[in-house]
Amino acid sequence: MHTTTGKKLLTSAEYIHLIEQGVVTENDRVELIEGEVVEKMTVGNRHIGRVSRLAHLFIGRFGDRATWAGAKPSSTAKPSARSALSKRSRGKPNAASSYWKPSL
Repeated sequence: MHTTTGKKLLTSAEYIHLIEQGVVTENDRVELIEGEVVEKMTVGNRHIGRVSRLAHLFIGRFGDRATWAGAKPSSTAKPSARSALSKRSRGKPNAASSYWKPSL
């Protein structure tokens, strides 16, 4: 008898389907990482401090040539609004940035 054990890795599309079916809700603190639905860590002072430091360094380096948007720790973005990181990863980023070259 052949028995298969292990876990099934999900794709982003399958994860979105779970959201659409109500299996995963906006109240669930989970995200898809490399095919696995994992519980997100609680945002604490250490995390907030590191994101703040990163923002400070980013703004100091790029000034008005770039934008920075940090997510609030209590952000309520719906799971469907999370970014696709790869075919098997879909998470909610802590920050976003964009950079543009000045016109010559």
